[in-house]
Amino acid sequence: MQALQSRPEVADRHRMLRLADEQVQFNDFEREEKVARYRRLLARADWFHEASDNHEVWREGRAQFTAIYELQVEVDPDGSIWRTVAPAAMTSGVSIPQPRARRSA
Repeated sequence: MQALQSRPEVADRHRMLRLADEQVQFNDFEREEKVARYRRLLARADWFHEASDNHEVWREGRAQFTAIYELQVEVDPDGSIWRTVAPAAMTSGVSIPQPRARRSA
């Protein structure tokens, strides 16, 4: 066994597997951070900005949802997290932003 591990290609394979495992762990952490940021943005969003007659309020709300939509593509493509945060606002009768969910094929 010692002879096998001393071969350069085996050592390289072990090193590559270890690096791949570290990358997966980093990607999981990065995804968790993005999901947490997405949830924070949803929680703090002005869901009713489109009903405002103040242009600054409307523009700020639009900017918030632009950032949310950008993250949604990556972390919440079906809108499931979105719907857990927004149901009370969605049933109020006021037009509010909806998730831009991808349709499954």
